[in-house]
Amino acid sequence: RELERTNAFERAWLLVASPTGTGYVNYAAVSIMEFLSRGDCATVAMQYSARPSPLSLDRVVDGRRQTRKLMAALRQRLEQIPHGKRPKVVLFGESLGAWTSQDAFVDHGTQGLVDHGVDYAIWIGTPNFSKWKERVLYDDGPEIDHSLIGVFNDIDEWKATPPAEREGIRYVMITHY
Repeated sequence: RELERTNAFERAWLLVASPTGTGYVNYAAVSIMEFLSRGDCATVAMQYSARPSPLSLDRVVDGRRQTRKLMAALRQRLEQIPHGKRPKVVLFGESLGAWTSQDAFVDHGTQGLVDHGVDYAIWIGTPNFSKWKERVLYDDGPEIDHSLIGVFNDIDEWKATPPAEREGIRYVMITHY
């Protein structure tokens, strides 16, 4: 209802942020989306815990379930909008937020993101516990398109990626090896 009230679906971009354990969403991610879209965006987040991340590990299942339900509801709503008028959807998560937003698609690989209308995703500091991350990076299957995924330590690695390859990447993990 809040997305409808604020006309979020009439914006060019919709940022879906999965918060850390405390409920924190990195303001830099939201700010840069606002800046780059010149304000033609909306951000939505659902808190699943109010404790520091190390104390919220038992809430990851709740966060994953919430993300899955939110993405399903958004998918249903976005399908009602003509293709040319739909906002581009960006999924964002940091730390436990990366884990919960990735594992919402755990058995669906990159195809799960595509099917739910996620145009782009950026995850910062995904914990090693993410089953989705492990599967899409190290397994093969019809639901995984490795060309859609980029894993980078820093901006120099991104810049060193051949332009044609870089253009195809839709889902980015920023991590320190």
